[in-house]
Amino acid sequence: MGRFQLSAHRVWLDQKIVEWSRSIAESDPDHTLNYTSMKGVPADRSFYGLVMSISSTIRRIGETAQPSGLVVDPE
Repeated sequence: MGRFQLSAHRVWLDQKIVEWSRSIAESDPDHTLNYTSMKGVPADRSFYGLVMSISSTIRRIGETAQPSGLVVDPE
């Protein structure tokens, strides 16, 4: 995937994230999610904790991808 394609995909993905974030109710971060892991283990996790974990993962991907030549637009 070329730089232009990555840039266009980033714009699309950012828009999806903005749309999703607008759909979150004020009480959602306090909600507990009940799920089963891919190993079949039942678990609980706060919605807020899940969002923070995803955010941290995205940041780490950006930090590790940059040295390999991937251009990450900070905005």
